[in-house]
Amino acid sequence: MVVPLSAESESLLEVQQVESPRPFDASALSPELAKILGAYYEQNYPRDLEWAGLESLRIEGVVVDQLGTTPFIAIRKKPDLHKVTFEGLGGEQFIYAYDGNEPWQLLPGQKSQPIVMPKAAAADFIRDCMFGGHLLYPSASGKTVRLLGTAVFEGIACYRIEVSLDGGQKIEYALSKYNSREVYIRYLSHASGSVESVYQGDFESVNGMSIPRSSRLYVDDAFKAEIKINRAEANTGVMPWMFRPASEYSALLINPVSNN
Repeated sequence: MVVPLSAESESLLEVQQVESPRPFDASALSPELAKILGAYYEQNYPRDLEWAGLESLRIEGVVVDQLGTTPFIAIRKKPDLHKVTFEGLGGEQFIYAYDGNEPWQLLPGQKSQPIVMPKAAAADFIRDCMFGGHLLYPSASGKTVRLLGTAVFEGIACYRIEVSLDGGQKIEYALSKYNSREVYIRYLSHASGSVESVYQGDFESVNGMSIPRSSRLYVDDAFKAEIKINRAEANTGVMPWMFRPASEYSALLINPVSNN
């Protein structure tokens, strides 16, 4: 059972997302933007039956910052289930998850009892839970997508696209004009109030879906951390119960974190 936070858990429904079940549908957008997104879909996602058969991802990697290297495992499942487990320097685990209903966390010192994520942190976490990302569902209810123009990011000419979610959150994407890779993301963190920017590179294809093996996080333009993916696999048997904060499942949620 998740323990609610009386003040922070109030009105959590305000940050939950409702997405259209129709991916790749850019028909309601301008012809120019629809063409850009069409190329993005073609280069970065499997289509039709292959996309329908891509149900989940399991990702192993590390976060490298000034404090050291922190291993993590992330599991994701359509449409928006997401769970990340970090291993601290002393072997302790930090777990953050969204089970499709409630965002929760389990941190050292909580006596092994999960609690609802604070509201601002929940808004940030749920924003990033959509399987495949927000550009994949441009026709979702309450969402607007617009082309801001072009810019150069680290020597790469890009299209700048802004997505406004139902509820007011905005995310800016930069898609390479050369190969349609998603090389840059920018958004406002509700938890910190800072602007966070992510530069992505070294892409690999996992069952037809592009995954950046290297991402660099900047907070208010200052370098914060690098996220390196060592292994990414699709359809490894990830099940919905793995995202629930049930103590009886704790030993089965994921395999031990590894640096390999």
